[in-house]
Amino acid sequence: MDTGYRHKDNRIVSFPQYNTLNDPHLFDYYAKKFEHQLQPHCPSRPKSAVYPQSFHYRTEHSRPGTATDGDILYKVTVKTGQKKDAGTGAKVSSF
Repeated sequence: MDTGYRHKDNRIVSFPQYNTLNDPHLFDYYAKKFEHQLQPHCPSRPKSAVYPQSFHYRTEHSRPGTATDGDILYKVTVKTGQKKDAGTGAKVSSF
């Protein structure tokens, strides 16, 4: 399985393993599905928490277009079988 992204300059960036139970965008879905409130795997820090100096350095000196700008890029690989009527009507774009 391809778990990385190749940049135009041939650098390869690895992606961490994805688990839907840890996806903050799906917390509400799983809370309804399992009929209780799920706790985030990695709870967010309170706004009053002090961040390490290295955190401020990374966010202030990051390259343009990185995830610190609020953009999130998901790379999804879908493997399907040769089944009749197994297509999708979803809009799919490739990079």
